[in-house]
Amino acid sequence: MDPFVERNRPHWARLAELLQAVDGGGLRALSPSELEEVGRLYRQAAVHLAEARTDRHDPRVVEHLNLLVGRAHALVYGRTRRRAFRPLAFYTTEFPQLFRRTFRYTAASGALFLGSAVVAYLLVIADPGWLEHVAPAGLADAIESFLGRDAPAGAYFGDAHSELGSSAFSALLWTHNLQIGLVAFALGIGLGIGTVWAIASNGAMVGSVIAVGALNGKVGLVCAIMAPHGVIELSAIIISGGAGLLLGYTVIDPGPLTRRDALVLAARDAVKLMLGVAPLFLLAGLIEGTISPVAEGLFQADLARLLFGAATGLVLWGYLAVGDRLLGGLRRPTTPAAAP
Repeated sequence: MDPFVERNRPHWARLAELLQAVDGGGLRALSPSELEEVGRLYRQAAVHLAEARTDRHDPRVVEHLNLLVGRAHALVYGRTRRRAFRPLAFYTTEFPQLFRRTFRYTAASGALFLGSAVVAYLLVIADPGWLEHVAPAGLADAIESFLGRDAPAGAYFGDAHSELGSSAFSALLWTHNLQIGLVAFALGIGLGIGTVWAIASNGAMVGSVIAVGALNGKVGLVCAIMAPHGVIELSAIIISGGAGLLLGYTVIDPGPLTRRDALVLAARDAVKLMLGVAPLFLLAGLIEGTISPVAEGLFQADLARLLFGAATGLVLWGYLAVGDRLLGGLRRPTTPAAAP
């Protein structure tokens, strides 16, 4: 345990307790002496925050103190209104930064997905009987039946698209995929076990479907079916899994904070990750409902579909890598600030 945290944790806990009382009952919930105590603890916590930053203490400690000092500052100086959600600032700056800061969890989710896909692929190639264990019921049969038709990739979606129409089909796909992401995220609270299952099962499904294509000599066609929407869709699922693993790992190892405080901070980041990927699920659904079913013209060719999918991946991951540096200027004021 960090001596700095051990020594000062009771003061932070007392300040959090007083602030919680105010959240529940307003300023009248505190006695005059407790209001004076809030001021003293606030100043003390501000000093601790500066010390934690200077001495490079655990980032979770710094973030916890930053939130605590911010809440106390709002109370002491009368700024009790919470900052409104600003979509432009969030999506141009905060989300890409948060993604990079929590990337190790997304990387773990991606490794789990890829590993499960490879294992499922190898199992099915070795013995097609594994399909009934690693692929959803009926999916492999549907893929295999389609491959026997010798039709372009977009025709795979033809029946559902014709019956529902682009809008309804896109909405159905968006809600379905968003549910998968939410499950991968929410199950993280159970030590991450549910998240591991959700990501591994989705990886196994993709790997088994590609294996069906390989067994029929049509891997390119199977990939072309998934490519236009799949890169964005699977990226969003993997990031959702990263949010779930963030929760699960925090429950297991809260670090220098109490498990409750650490989980509050982790949940805050995890929810923001899900808020960030929600439009990705929507975009993937729109592409799958409008572009993926195209079976003529340019998108009749497998290569064009594969290149389109690759392009969406480059744009998405470029945005996550440097989007805040390129787009952050969109939210900056165009008029100079007044001189102090």
